[in-house]
Amino acid sequence: GTHNARYSDAEQITPENVHRLRVAWEYRSGDGAGNVQCNPIIVDGVLYAPTSREHVVALDAATGRERWRFKPGGRPALRGLTHWPGDAE
Repeated sequence: GTHNARYSDAEQITPENVHRLRVAWEYRSGDGAGNVQCNPIIVDGVLYAPTSREHVVALDAATGRERWRFKPGGRPALRGLTHWPGDAE
């Protein structure tokens, strides 16, 4: 698919089988009500997302189990997270 097109060319979900989809897990941060305008990112099976209150969490993408939470100070990016895999240095 193309970037930022909200489209996936994955063929596992089709108009014929989409009705069989079920919620696999749900995550509640416990941080209270708030507005997060950010899609989480997934890197190597870990889902990273900001919470409604000043934390970034890492969840097991398959189970939704919280691996860790971090309070970076200030407000983390509520409109987007990025990942940089690093380089040789």
